[in-house]
Amino acid sequence: MHEIKQTEQKRHYLPPAAESARIMDAVKLGKYATTEHLSFCMGMAQEYECRPLESDKQNFYRFLCTIYRYGQVQGIRAERARRKRGQQE
Repeated sequence: MHEIKQTEQKRHYLPPAAESARIMDAVKLGKYATTEHLSFCMGMAQEYECRPLESDKQNFYRFLCTIYRYGQVQGIRAERARRKRGQQE
């Protein structure tokens, strides 16, 4: 199981190296989020009644946009790989 350190009532997650690479990829992709992505994520958060607990709203919505963008790009990558496999057969 992954190691979780607890300091000052906050948990710090230390992911394995493979996950760290994916996390950094997601952070890079999150920088390309548009206002359309932000609007979608804000709507989803409102629909699920999600609110930031300890941080500011801007950081909370940036986090949601990063996850959303990463999912979009991963879906595109998977579709390209599927098409490439189909062409090779």
